[in-house]
Amino acid sequence: MALKNCPECNKEVSDKVKNCPNCGYPLSENKNNKIIKEKNDELLEEKSIKDEKTNENPKNNHGLLYFLIFISLLISIFNFLNSPSSSNESNELLNTEEQIQKNRESIVMNRLSLISSEGVVTDKLVVQKALFYMWDDENIHATIDIRPQPIYNSKFIGGGEFDLTDRELRSSLEEICEEVINSAKDSVQNLSDDKQVEIERIYITANNYKVGFYVDGNVELSGE
Repeated sequence: MALKNCPECNKEVSDKVKNCPNCGYPLSENKNNKIIKEKNDELLEEKSIKDEKTNENPKNNHGLLYFLIFISLLISIFNFLNSPSSSNESNELLNTEEQIQKNRESIVMNRLSLISSEGVVTDKLVVQKALFYMWDDENIHATIDIRPQPIYNSKFIGGGEFDLTDRELRSSLEEICEEVINSAKDSVQNLSDDKQVEIERIYITANNYKVGFYVDGNVELSGE
């Protein structure tokens, strides 16, 4: 016969008795509780092992997490691109680029005007003033005011009139206009990176009196 201690009074009793003979504590019920406790411990241990295996191989959980993060990023990008602030920023950038181009054009036009004024001459004529401006996106117009060279003064009557035949006058004016275009050629070529810009028309005056205009390599005199 084996002996054990009573859980209640801690005295030795036989393991065959159902109740402690000293205090009456039910020993058979305690045995059942012990069995139940052992069973619960086994279940808890199995659950702990399963949890450890899940933690050791978290690929499925990570894949779901990455997928959710990817979807969130796509939604954020879509909302940003379609937000009013993004549209405004794009418009502001476009306006800034247009303003930069306009400023660039203005600088080039001023430079051409300065270069040509008192800087373009032929044997017979001098450009004393010049004004260049953008007519449209691809064409430049200019106005030049001319005076005769000293040896040619006798041919200039005044009021925009010259003591020359129309053929002689056209030839002299075409020559000075071609010199103006050649002088401005490099600056005009550097004006735009993506399109061809040309001096389309030159208006000609003499001491502020209309003389004619130059277009497509030919001069048309005023009054014709």
